[in-house]
Amino acid sequence: MKYTKNYQLTQWEKPDRIVMSDFNGDNAKLEAALTTQNSRLTSEAARLDGRVNTEAARLEALAATAPRVLFSQS
Repeated sequence: MKYTKNYQLTQWEKPDRIVMSDFNGDNAKLEAALTTQNSRLTSEAARLDGRVNTEAARLEALAATAPRVLFSQS
């Protein structure tokens, strides 16, 4: 039986005997990888969200100190 290069997932060929544990093992690998990736993406999204909020607050504070110019039409 052959396996994929990067993730060692089962690659069947015609003469191979298909076994349920091979499917279950591949699914467990995929579940673990997807869970890890989801955690990483969630953490990165939270980090970026915090950064956006920080920058928005900084810009609001900066805008509050900017001089206001009033125009009047005569």
